[in-house]
Amino acid sequence: KMVELIGRQCGDWQKQTVERKIEDCPGSGKTERLPKPNLVREHICLLSPAVSMQDDRRFAASLLAAIVGDSVGSRYFWALVDRALAETASMQCESMDGTGAFYSYIRCSTENMQKVLDAVKSIFEELDNKGVTEAELTKAKNKILSSLVLRNEIPMGRLVSVGFNWVYRQEHRATEQDIADVKAVTVDDVNSLIKLLKPGRFTMFNIGPDLVR
Repeated sequence: KMVELIGRQCGDWQKQTVERKIEDCPGSGKTERLPKPNLVREHICLLSPAVSMQDDRRFAASLLAAIVGDSVGSRYFWALVDRALAETASMQCESMDGTGAFYSYIRCSTENMQKVLDAVKSIFEELDNKGVTEAELTKAKNKILSSLVLRNEIPMGRLVSVGFNWVYRQEHRATEQDIADVKAVTVDDVNSLIKLLKPGRFTMFNIGPDLVR
C-alpha cells in the first residue's frame, strides 16, 4: 500500500541533473588553542583525511578508527584512559560525500595535556611503523559487526543507512552486504590506508582554561 501511494504521488517526477563541485579537504595541519575562562578541562579535537562514502575502503577506515580509538580496548584507551592521563579519548571515521575525516576527541586536565599529546604522537608513530595486528583487527570487526547488526534492528537505524547509500552511492545495500564487506577487510587493507592517509598528520584544535590569571 505504501509503495502504491508513493508511486501515485511521486511517480511522474523527472530525474534532474544537479551538479556541484565536491572537493576533498586535506586539512591545514595547524595547531590552535582557544582559552575559555569557564572551562576546567582541555577539550582536544584532532582531524585528518579519511575516505569518502563513495570509496569502498570506508570499511577498512572504520576498522582502523576502532582499533585506534574505540571507547574500550583501543590504543587510545590503553595509553590514555587506562593510565588516567585522559578522562575520555575516542577516534571515529566519518565518510561523507566526496570526502572523509578521521576525528578524535580527547578530554584531559591542562597538567596532563602534554603527556597526552606525547602519547598520541607515539601511538601514530607506532601505527605508521608497524601497522595493526591480526588480533586487533579481529576485535575491531567484532565490535563493528555487533554495532551494525544492532543498529539495523530498529527502523531509524536501518533507514539512515538506506538513505546515505542511496543519496551518496545511488544504490541499495542489504545489511548482509555490509557485513560481508567488513569481514573481508584484511590487515594489509588497513595498513595500506595508514601509509596512504597518514592519520598522525592531523589538524589540531582545542579549547581549555584561560591560563592567564
